[in-house]
Amino acid sequence: MNLLTRTDQDHVAILTLHHPPINSFSLPLRQALWQALQQIEQDPTIKGVVLTGQDLFSAGADIKEFSNLKAEIEPNLRTLIHRINHYPKWVAVAISGLCMGGAFELALGAHLRVAHEACKIALPEVKLGLLPGAGGTQRLPRLIGLEAALNFMIQGATFKAREWQALFDALVEDDGVAKAVELIRAQSAPPVALSPKPVRHPQAEAFLKFAENSVKSVAPRYPAPLKIIECLKIATTTALADGLAKEAVLFEQLMLSPESRALRHLFFAERAAGKVANDSPTLTAPHIDSVGIVGAGTMGSGIAIALLQAAIPVVLVDQTDDALARGRSAIERWLSDQLRKHKFTEARAQQVRGLLTLSTDWNALQQVDLAIEAVFEDLAIKQSVFEKLDAILKPSALLASNTSTLDINALAAKTRRPQQVLGLHFFSPAHVMKLLEVVKTNDTAPEVLKAALALAKRIHKIAVIAGVCDGFIGNRMVIPYLRMAEQLVEEGATPAQVDSALEAFGMVMGPFKVADLAGLDIGYAIRRRLRHAHPQLPKSFSEALVESKRLGQKVGLGWYRYDGAKRKPLVDEAVLTQLATWRQQRRITPRTFTAAEIVERCIFALINEGAKLLGDGIAERASDIDLVYIYGYGFPPFRGGPLYYAQSLGSIEVLSTLTRLAHTVDPLYTPAPLWQQWSITQAPLQ
Repeated sequence: MNLLTRTDQDHVAILTLHHPPINSFSLPLRQALWQALQQIEQDPTIKGVVLTGQDLFSAGADIKEFSNLKAEIEPNLRTLIHRINHYPKWVAVAISGLCMGGAFELALGAHLRVAHEACKIALPEVKLGLLPGAGGTQRLPRLIGLEAALNFMIQGATFKAREWQALFDALVEDDGVAKAVELIRAQSAPPVALSPKPVRHPQAEAFLKFAENSVKSVAPRYPAPLKIIECLKIATTTALADGLAKEAVLFEQLMLSPESRALRHLFFAERAAGKVANDSPTLTAPHIDSVGIVGAGTMGSGIAIALLQAAIPVVLVDQTDDALARGRSAIERWLSDQLRKHKFTEARAQQVRGLLTLSTDWNALQQVDLAIEAVFEDLAIKQSVFEKLDAILKPSALLASNTSTLDINALAAKTRRPQQVLGLHFFSPAHVMKLLEVVKTNDTAPEVLKAALALAKRIHKIAVIAGVCDGFIGNRMVIPYLRMAEQLVEEGATPAQVDSALEAFGMVMGPFKVADLAGLDIGYAIRRRLRHAHPQLPKSFSEALVESKRLGQKVGLGWYRYDGAKRKPLVDEAVLTQLATWRQQRRITPRTFTAAEIVERCIFALINEGAKLLGDGIAERASDIDLVYIYGYGFPPFRGGPLYYAQSLGSIEVLSTLTRLAHTVDPLYTPAPLWQQWSITQAPLQ
């Protein structure tokens, strides 16, 4: 059942959307609503219609229908909203919970709008590379004005209904349906459709030109904002019907664009990620009501902040009072920042402080539901921490490591609860970065994974499940990417050229800037550990930089030099001279590289390792890998992630490029078996 229908004693029909879980306006719901409106129109005893939702109003259009063309089957959303706006009887919407996208556009087409004041409203289409295509760009400015409409749509942000009182005929704290019925009863004349006249604004041309200039820099990668402005320009110069027709054309152009396809891929990837295989309603996850953290350094304090801002009590433990003081200071700086930005009241800040316990006594962790170690990245040290925690924690407690590369099976083996051990790899800064790698060991119980995923949701992280290998998903893939970037430099490119080419491709930051930011000593330690397992691994130039005391931003010298507090990377001739000597010693004749060559060598190293990782079962789906690189490593969202990008190139391009690079550059590019299989089946990587 998609729609619940009843008529109250005041002769007003109440239509309740009942299409779980989010009342999306898929074809069956649109058809049911259309039929109900047809029947009500023929009943002379019914004065009007209230449209509401069960539990929530609606999250909008069914995005899946954008790809299978069902979105255009009549009655499509545009047709349905036009019908409502020109309906001969009064139509009111009573919205609560959530009213997003196409559902909000439908509300704009109603004659009367009632909302619970805390209801969340939004036109978030811009985040999918789209514009509101069911009349939103034309009706919204006619209701609240040009400038307000632009701000509403171009941000794609979610607002509380109370923030936009001008949109509503009434805001309520309780029963919106009763208020909507009351408003319909008060009407003495037939309803009038929205004015078809163009939107008036005293300086429309200048305002929209300014808006155009503000978004032009991102338009080649994200064309939707410019198209929204174009729609608003149309709204100021044409009648409503013409504006709606032109909006539909621009919406279709965006829907077919590669940028929107990529962003919609990520939309579905987020919803697929972090689901436990073979989950069932009977699989009960332990609830995590308190968390202990061992290590009050940068990562430990960042993880604490991520938990505290979700109102989860935290016990932060370290060996010395000085270490705890540094952790407290980091948390206080964050609280001060929240107060300065008016995100917290002083009362909220005090509440957060009350959730934090700091101690040098590990026994303070005895009653926590989950303990996370965030100590130095050394297996022996972490194993000793796990042994100690296993002895202290209550039997039901879960035990997690924040390691970014180490073998969590080896940590679990040091406990008497291996089924309750997992990895929780936060990305730095832990309270800012959205990604969380949830690493399952050979023994991690499904209900423990489920508990970790529920915690991730509470702290607003995008959780991706990974298996155990050196580096899990993200860091395993980044090693060949960085290796090829460094190889390019050793062969003749400069660090700035490599960074510039990859940033032009869309990476948030080039690999050498990233290395300086993270600290070259981190990569140095990883490479030394790898060399222990693979003695034939040659020494890299980055190791020589570390040995010459160039550790990155923190000392002002790395691949670049940094002057003052701005941390702006400056080309350092000393590095270029050191590079020239390095090449001479190894009899390397330097050559020049095009930006296309640089991108090809680095990105194809990344996508090939991703396919190997997927084939090895470390990642559960290709889209999980895309999420890791979008949210953890700055891969451009408009390209959809490394594996989505590879598939967009096509099997012939991927296989031929990898084969050529394997023969001419490095065997590392030997195509992963998964690419061979894909070239045969042509089925999308799952």
